[in-house]
Order: sequence, then structure tokens, then C-alpha cells
Amino acid sequence: MRVTAVTDKGLVRQRNEDGYIITRIETLDNALLCAVADGMGGYARGDMASNVALASLVTSVGKALLNRSFKQIILDAMIKANLEVYESGISKFGNPCMGTTLTAAILHGDSLCVGHVGDSRAYVFHAATGELEQVTEDHSLVGVLMRRGDLTESEAMHHPDKHILTRAIGTDPEVAIDVIERTLSSGDVVLLCTDGLTGLISNDEIRSALAEKEFEKIAPHLVTLAKDRGGFDNITIVAVRTGD
Repeated sequence: MRVTAVTDKGLVRQRNEDGYIITRIETLDNALLCAVADGMGGYARGDMASNVALASLVTSVGKALLNRSFKQIILDAMIKANLEVYESGISKFGNPCMGTTLTAAILHGDSLCVGHVGDSRAYVFHAATGELEQVTEDHSLVGVLMRRGDLTESEAMHHPDKHILTRAIGTDPEVAIDVIERTLSSGDVVLLCTDGLTGLISNDEIRSALAEKEFEKIAPHLVTLAKDRGGFDNITIVAVRTGD
């Protein structure tokens, strides 16, 4: 597998509240764990929330063994991360005022398992067909409206309430977690990103970059494109290509 990642605070925000991880898990036969998190700017210390969630995820998955499925491992780890962010808000600020998105992936051989809460995204670019599959659903107000057919992708990108989440890590002691599994083929690319990218760049533009750019240039190209359009939010991208 080949891996590339970029995180950028963008052109407007004073600090980067995004974060990402890429690590091999020895106890899981060197499976690759990747994740992105976007701390919620409307809550205290979004950067702290994303850091706590990512650190908790690495610790939990790092203790897992192959006698459980990847689906159960990532589900349990995200449940733990949610509780740690929630309790950190209470202990540091006196109330559950911290929140973050969290989109995580375990890759092993041809297996992909994604855990997801919030409006960061996971995609799979299928090299054989040139198709881009958005694996996750946005847990956001505009995500709900799009799934109902009330908004187009373009309308959602410009909606005034596009940053309102319907689900996040750390804002409540329990949270529903989506877990999605896929089988990968050689040359496929798994891409995780925060909404600093997808709020400005369409799925078709992401597909074109994955199809046309050299692998190492994909993430920097997309970040530059988002910044050329205003860079209003932090931007984080993790990309993994299979088969190398």
C-alpha cells in the first residue's frame, strides 16, 4: 500500500482543529489504521476534541486482537473515543462542550472497514472502472436534505446551514456509529477527508483528481484547489492506494 496525507488550516481559521492518523497495528497482522477528525469550531477547543478522539482510537485498536472482526473492533474503538471526548469536556470545562467528527478505516489485504460519525467522508476510487464511490453518509442537516432529494450537491455546498451536524463524537455519552465494509481491488484508492475539502470541491472533481493525478500529488492538488476557492475551513486528506 502507498499512503499520502496533508492537513492545512486553510486561509480563514486561526488554528487547525483537524487531525489525522496513519499507523500499522501489529496485533492485527499489520493492518493499516487511518482516520481523520474535524473538531467542531462551535464547541470549546475543537482541536482538543479531535486529538482526544484520534488518540483514543489508536489506543483501542492497538489493543485489539484478530479473534474479533474488524467491524466489531472499529465499532468498539469509536464508542470508546466518543465517551473519552465526552468525559474530557466535562472534566476540563465542566460540561460536555467538546465535539468532533471521526471517520476511520482499517485496511487489511483486500478488506476495508470504515467507522463513521459526522460529515467527514470516506471514498473508494475503483481503479478498474474509474468510478468514485462515496462510502459514508454525511450526518448533517444538508446531508438529510440531500438524501430526501430536497437539495442537489451544488446547493448543499452553498447552503447557509451546511455545517450543522446531526451526529458527532463527544457531544453525548452515546452516539450511533455507521460501520461500512468493502472489498478492494488492486489499484483502488481509499480517500478520507474533512469537509474543508468537500464543502468546496465536488465529488466529480475529486474523481477526476484520483483518475488523472500521480498518487503523491492528489492530496496537495486537492488542498490547493480548495484554497483557491477560499479555503474557508481546515482541510485534511488521507489517501491509500492498494496493491503497491
